Amino acid sequence: MITKFLVTAAIIIGAILYLRYRNRTVMAQQSLANSAPPPFPVPFKVISYALAGLICLAATGYMLYDYHDSHRLLSIRVVNPASGEEVEYKALKGKLDNRSFETIHGQQIRVSDNERLVIEVID
Repeated sequence: MITKFLVTAAIIIGAILYLRYRNRTVMAQQSLANSAPPPFPVPFKVISYALAGLICLAATGYMLYDYHDSHRLLSIRVVNPASGEEVEYKALKGKLDNRSFETIHGQQIRVSDNERLVIEVID
């Protein structure tokens, strides 16, 4: 959620900077006949490419982090509170849903509302 907000803010700031730079150059060209340097010292293209590169780098980093996090091995114990019976499974974090998960052997497990899940990271 915060990444969407930051990307939106970066686009809005970039558009505002572009409009200001364009208005300044148009006004400068009209008032001065190419005798003064441009009012914006760094070309807008350089800033926009740097911002686009930074956004791509951040998105790539987030995707790598999400991939690494979803492939963590978990030990999941299903505890039946009525009988005290415990069954242990191993699953990847990305395969864990609300009340169901898929083990590393491909077995689909669905847990009822009265059973407890004890989840531990194995790494």
